[in-house]
Amino acid sequence: MKRAVLYFWLCFAALAAQAQQDWLYSMQALNLYDGNAAAAGMYERNAVHLRYRHMWMGVEGAPQTLQATWHNAIGSNLGVGARVQTERAGAFDRGTALAHLAYRLRLPKSELSFALGGGVRYEQLVSSRLDARDRDDPLFIGDLTQNAPLAQAALMWRGKRFFAGAEFSRGLTQADSWGQLSTDGRFSEALFMAGSKHQLNSDIALRPMLAVRWSEAGALLPEAQLGAWWRQTLWLGAGHRFEAATYAFAEYRYRGKFRLAYSVGLAAEHIAHRAHHEIMIGVLWGGRNKRSVSSSTYFQ
Repeated sequence: MKRAVLYFWLCFAALAAQAQQDWLYSMQALNLYDGNAAAAGMYERNAVHLRYRHMWMGVEGAPQTLQATWHNAIGSNLGVGARVQTERAGAFDRGTALAHLAYRLRLPKSELSFALGGGVRYEQLVSSRLDARDRDDPLFIGDLTQNAPLAQAALMWRGKRFFAGAEFSRGLTQADSWGQLSTDGRFSEALFMAGSKHQLNSDIALRPMLAVRWSEAGALLPEAQLGAWWRQTLWLGAGHRFEAATYAFAEYRYRGKFRLAYSVGLAAEHIAHRAHHEIMIGVLWGGRNKRSVSSSTYFQ
């Protein structure tokens, strides 16, 4: 019975962790490097972005995530970047720290980028957060922790109006049985994204985007998003993540250097229609491209 109770609480935390893996979708298009390492250096200057998200407001133990990213160009063909993410979901603490190197191949009227990266993923089960705790059960003696190296590869094609890319991640060691719950079998996963921009007039452009996440657990999570851009300053949009959430977002850009964005969404029925909130701030500086976040020749 004790093991059954433990398994129940681990499964609840695993549900939180599974949803947490998809949190970046809401504003993925605002900084493509967040979902594809091959976009490192696409702004041709330093780009730092911070995000915080709180899911399922009002639910005890609901996932909370903090992420920081940086990327920049080196010369005309190389890009470098780093991502650090930490999250708490129920009894689980987890996070990743990654570094990437990207190479851009110039093509006629487009470019093709490749990236390799690596880092570490950590996971911890904090037994003190399990309400069903039994101090006499050896299962609850101390916290459970594991660290695993993580490898990534990515590619992205960008033209003036379209982009498409994919990022692949692989944990280099197998998760323990409890860790498999926290990752939902996602030691191998991939994210595919594609989008376009359509200029309606001198002030307004539409930017649709499609995304699909795959994991070795057998999950396919598709998403569709549509945004409208006004004078490269104000961005309003909405999207739907299949069987997970519907959301809306807005971004304001000041002088092409400072960015502030907010997203609010409504989760699916099995989470009792709880809202989630996400905020992003970003700053760009230095480099060759000093005019605008999106003054580059190719899709941003």
